[in-house]
Amino acid sequence: MSDVPKAREIILTVLKMFDLDPAVRRYLHKALALMTREKAIRRARGVRTKISADTRRKIHNMALTEMTMHEIAEHTGVHNIGRVSEVLNRKR
Repeated sequence: MSDVPKAREIILTVLKMFDLDPAVRRYLHKALALMTREKAIRRARGVRTKISADTRRKIHNMALTEMTMHEIAEHTGVHNIGRVSEVLNRKR
């Protein structure tokens, strides 16, 4: 599994601990620059819809069939396969 903060920490430690060739230092700094995200300029307001116990039960029952998550989402009115996945993985 990736761990970007840990990778940044390792690279920063190497830069501090060793007297590296300037070209190597430049490459490591370029790599560090690729490991950060810019802040979002505009974010959509979060809309969280509650999924009823009945809908969760329907999703679990449909998952026992050969229906895809997309089909389950459309059939139950959830319209978001991420929510279906969360229900199936017991995160909702």
